[in-house]
Amino acid sequence: MPVFNIPLTILVPVLLFALACFLLAPDSLTESSTTPAATPAPATHEADDTKKTAKDNAEQPPDKAALPASLSGTEHGVTLSAQQQQLVVHSSLRDLFDYYLSTLGERDNLWIDTQVRAALARQLSGQPLAQAEHIWQQYLSYREQLALLPAAAEDASTYQRLQYHFDSRIALQDQVFGHAVAAALFAFDREQDALALQQLQHKDLNEQQNEQQDASTANGTEQTLLNASYQQSWATRQYQQENTKTQQLLAIEQNTDDPSQRFAQRAAIAGEQQAVQLAALDQQRNQWQQQLTAFQQQVQVIKQQQLSADEEQKQIDLQLQQAFSPEQHLRVKALSGLL
Repeated sequence: MPVFNIPLTILVPVLLFALACFLLAPDSLTESSTTPAATPAPATHEADDTKKTAKDNAEQPPDKAALPASLSGTEHGVTLSAQQQQLVVHSSLRDLFDYYLSTLGERDNLWIDTQVRAALARQLSGQPLAQAEHIWQQYLSYREQLALLPAAAEDASTYQRLQYHFDSRIALQDQVFGHAVAAALFAFDREQDALALQQLQHKDLNEQQNEQQDASTANGTEQTLLNASYQQSWATRQYQQENTKTQQLLAIEQNTDDPSQRFAQRAAIAGEQQAVQLAALDQQRNQWQQQLTAFQQQVQVIKQQQLSADEEQKQIDLQLQQAFSPEQHLRVKALSGLL
């Protein structure tokens, strides 16, 4: 008998029962008839790995490949320190600032600010870091105000213009940073400025003496004065008459050549913090003297080429611009007899 002759009273209940069994069947019975979905990787581990990688990258020194061409393959070489949760301020801190500021024109202000803050954070933390970041902001303000300082009177002598230039900068530094921080941050510059001013003063005195004395006597006096000025540090010489500690520091500077012995002797007399500052000054003084000597040798080579006056001055100015920052030009000219 054909299946289509089954009574509906029997067929309908059977079909309903079969449909109910299909709908209530376990997933395992239907998996084979459906396409399996891809199993997603645990999201938690990926997120944790991403966060860890970002943190590690932030703690690593900047990629040297990311530096602009002018700094390619270089480092700022500045070591920062703190004592009793206070930043030890010395003039090499400015070297770190100027290292990144030298990229102006290649990088924008935001990149420079980010790099400086990252460089500070790699060596400092807590209050010393906050102090260094504050000095960084003050330094940016100082550079802006420095460009607005009025020039000396046109009828002033060379010595008067140099004196005005130095005094106005010192006054601005004290105003922006406070006397204590400014004295430490610009100690090297102030020492070299005072030496340049002193040499120019000696030159003026000798020119007056030439009118009254024999030229050889005047030259001998000038050489004696110059030798004396090089042998003593201006930073300590200005206080030489005040106390015995300064005299002892001066004796160490003159008589002790070994850096470690000099540091230990200074620390025993003036404390470790001042010894660190004086050691930084020693290093800057040596680098400056080498740089100045190289420039003066280049000037002598140019003068021996028998160029026209305009071409000679052009070559000297080019060497000056390549070797020194604009704020150092006046000092270099005074020390090199180019004023």
